[in-house]
Amino acid sequence: MFLAAFWLNGQSVEPGKRRFDALCAGCHGADGTGNTPAGKSLKVRDLHLSDVQGQSDAQLLNTISNGKGKMPGEGERTAEKVRWNFVSLVRSFAKKGAGEKAKSESSQN
Repeated sequence: MFLAAFWLNGQSVEPGKRRFDALCAGCHGADGTGNTPAGKSLKVRDLHLSDVQGQSDAQLLNTISNGKGKMPGEGERTAEKVRWNFVSLVRSFAKKGAGEKAKSESSQN
């Protein structure tokens, strides 16, 4: 179970998580929901949602590398390997969100 949380698509989530916390969490939130004052103001997407999770890894990497809207790109300042770690981290948000939703739904029944 620990390995499944630490590795996703062959990539470690932890290096991306450290950089995400430093560079991205101010808007996206540490949990990826965008539930921060800056995130709400900028209307950032919840990274758990299907319109984000439905993108291919290449599309996510492109957005992370080049930015989107007011989000700056990481291509100039972050190594490609770390940007792939960001992709793995974004994928891990979907897995966490699905598990929490299932727990919530089962506790209501």
